Amino acid sequence: KHKKLFVTLISLFVVLSVCVSSFFIYVSIYQHPTDNALTYMEDSTLSEVKEEKEYITFQPKINKAVNIIDEGLIFYPGGKVDEKSYAPLLRSLSDLGITSILVKMPFRLAVFNKNGADKKQSLFPKISNWFIGGHSLGGAMASDYLSSHSEDYLGLILLGSYSTKDLSSKTNLSSLSLLAENDKVLNKEKYDSNKKNLPNLLEVTIQGGIHSYFGDYGIQSGDGTPSITFEEQNKQIIASIYTFMMA
Repeated sequence: KHKKLFVTLISLFVVLSVCVSSFFIYVSIYQHPTDNALTYMEDSTLSEVKEEKEYITFQPKINKAVNIIDEGLIFYPGGKVDEKSYAPLLRSLSDLGITSILVKMPFRLAVFNKNGADKKQSLFPKISNWFIGGHSLGGAMASDYLSSHSEDYLGLILLGSYSTKDLSSKTNLSSLSLLAENDKVLNKEKYDSNKKNLPNLLEVTIQGGIHSYFGDYGIQSGDGTPSITFEEQNKQIIASIYTFMMA
C-alpha cells in the first residue's frame, strides 16, 4: 500500500511539474514592442509618461494645471502582448488631451487581472468622464469588468475584440468596436454572435488593417496581410477613439 501511494504521489508530482513547466514556457513566448513603440514611453512636449509597477499613465501636461478635457481611458492590453506595444496609441491620445491608464497584466494575460481597473480612476480625481477598453483578450476582460461597474463609465472601446457579457441593457453606455478588414486572429463568428451584447454600438472597420496593428509589436502568427502601414492604421484608431470619446 505504501509503495502504491508513493508511486501515485510521484506520478502526480511529475504531471504537476510538466503542467507548470508548460505554462511558463507558454507565457514566456509573447509579442514584444517594436523600437518605435518604446520611443512613445518617453514624455512628449504635450504629455507626461509615468511607469509604475502595475500600470503606465499617459497624462496631458495641460491637464495637470487646468482640466480642459474631462475624458479618461483605462486600457487592457491584448493576450501575450507586452503592454508597451500600446504606447503609440495611448500617448498620442494623451497628446490630444485624453488621460490614459495602461494596466499591466500578470503573465501578459488579462484573465489574471480582470479587475485591474479597480481604483485607477482615483489616480486622476479631476477626470469625470471615464471609458474602458482593450485589445483582443484585453477587450473581452474589460467588457467583463464593465458589466459590474457600468455606473463608473460612459463607454466601452473594443479593438479587434468582443464582449461575452450582455451589456445591452446598460443604456447609459455607448460602445465603439474597431475592426480590421484583414484581421485573421479575431473569431468573426463569435464576434457576430456577441455583437448584440453591446449597447449603442458604433462599429468602424479599418480598410486594409490587421489584428496585430492595434498594437505596435509587428505581425503575429496567423494574422492576415496588411495593405496599410501600422502608422496609417494607428492614425485611424486614434481618430475614431478621440471622436467617440469627445462626442
